[in-house]
Amino acid sequence: MSSQFAKLLIILLFLFGTSSQVWSASGWTSFGVVSELTPTSQGHFIVKIDGLATPSNCREKNYFYRNYSGTGADYMFTLLLNAVTDNKKVRVYVTGGCDLNGYSEISSASIVP
Repeated sequence: MSSQFAKLLIILLFLFGTSSQVWSASGWTSFGVVSELTPTSQGHFIVKIDGLATPSNCREKNYFYRNYSGTGADYMFTLLLNAVTDNKKVRVYVTGGCDLNGYSEISSASIVP
């Protein structure tokens, strides 16, 4: 193996190993109940939804996150907060992204009575 190839391989392995996101399956979850909604100072909010099935293969099956900078994040947070206060069921669309905590990234949310 050439030294150039070996260096490139080491760099790629390092970059892959330090990635802050891994990938999983995407799609809508089933409906569940929001049991926890946590705004954070780390640039995202976290939501725990109990009693749902998810297509995601992320480690934590009931925890989801959304970056504040993402389009519609404020609307999703408001929808999830309303679900908590009104005891409504929600479902979320998981993007296939998993963070280092094993939480699934979401891009949409839906609420039903």
